[in-house]
Amino acid sequence: MSEAVYTKSQAAVIALTLSMLNGLILGHGYAWLQGFATPVYWWIMLYLALLPLYIRLVSRAFLMGILGYVTMIIWVIFYPLLLSENLWWMLYAPVYNLAYYVFFFGNITGIYWAFKSFKQLEARDLAREFRKRKSVEASYSLNQVGVIAALYNIAFMGIDFYGSSILFGFDHFFYPILIIAAWILLPFIIKLIKPAFIFGIILSVITMVYIGIFPSLTGMEPWYIYAPRLYNFAYVIFYSITILGIYFCYETYKELK
Repeated sequence: MSEAVYTKSQAAVIALTLSMLNGLILGHGYAWLQGFATPVYWWIMLYLALLPLYIRLVSRAFLMGILGYVTMIIWVIFYPLLLSENLWWMLYAPVYNLAYYVFFFGNITGIYWAFKSFKQLEARDLAREFRKRKSVEASYSLNQVGVIAALYNIAFMGIDFYGSSILFGFDHFFYPILIIAAWILLPFIIKLIKPAFIFGIILSVITMVYIGIFPSLTGMEPWYIYAPRLYNFAYVIFYSITILGIYFCYETYKELK
């Protein structure tokens, strides 16, 4: 689909950014329902602006990404203290707070991946200036990056959705199966093992079906009627990313020999 080539570092930044956008919108919606102030629009707008620049491999965008990661880490640590609420790192709600741990350490690794991506792009541009070939680490096509991002989103957002549904009083056995399956499959996707992309399609379809019927299984209000709007919009984004993930899985499967 595209001739763009991405390193592992660049693919990691794109995947992290996409899942952070989805997670921030869900977290903002949940906090809004609980009556907490959630000043996350700055990061949502920043990541929305940076994502297309990452895809276009604009080197300076990765430096801006580092700013986003650092400030997000500080905010996530101190946010409960500002509201006099339970500290998420104390695991008072283990599943929901596990999503905070994944999100928090994702931001920490994001600093490393973004800085490394910036250095790679600077070296590439310098090599072009001197008309030299610059060898880089194993690379990915845009389709392959899309699969990695979509599968990581299932793995991460699955924890978010499961944790928040438990806090709302709805616990269902199938969520853990999807979460574990996604985390197991992700390394095989990253290594570009061809059969893994067939399993990626299967897992994505099962996830879409399950997310679609989850309200009827538990008695929750259907997320697709946009009430509460912001919280449920995170489901819409998740569903859209998963659909794209199926497409990217299929295209990548055709790409691989």
